[in-house]
Amino acid sequence: MPKAIGRTYKGRDVEGFLDLFFYRRVGFLLARIFAKLRVTPTVVTTLSGLVGMTAGHFYFYRDLRLNVIGMLLHVCANALDNADGQLARLTNQGTRFGRMLDGLADHLVFLSVYVHLCLRHISAGGTSWVCLLALAAGVSHSLQGAAADYFRNGYLHFVLGKPRVELDSAETIG
Repeated sequence: MPKAIGRTYKGRDVEGFLDLFFYRRVGFLLARIFAKLRVTPTVVTTLSGLVGMTAGHFYFYRDLRLNVIGMLLHVCANALDNADGQLARLTNQGTRFGRMLDGLADHLVFLSVYVHLCLRHISAGGTSWVCLLALAAGVSHSLQGAAADYFRNGYLHFVLGKPRVELDSAETIG
């Protein structure tokens, strides 16, 4: 693995298998392309969100071909979601706004998935009560994502001693 890709990881200890061997590699290639084209991480985040929300729409249809297109778009959105952070670390363009936008884009992608799956179920004659289940899943997903981010950053900061982790402090909030 090239040394440069390692600098774009949050921390190897906190990267999952699929991230290390697929998404981070694809994200790094995309980040290098975006860096050469002078595309900002914010633009990549926005693109990731739009592709992911479009993927969610393709889950609405009861057509396997369209569902597969949705899955492929979802993989592309995940690759772009990796690329935005890697681009920010590669080009030293990370910002608090970028982190917030990244989290918002992630939530909008899964909102699109949950909404379209609910609409698919209801349009096929299913009960609208499934929306409560989707709401519970969405809240659970958001809480799990926030907790994972918090503990990942805490581990990087307190255990590995990484000074540049994405933690807010009283001094930086000011």
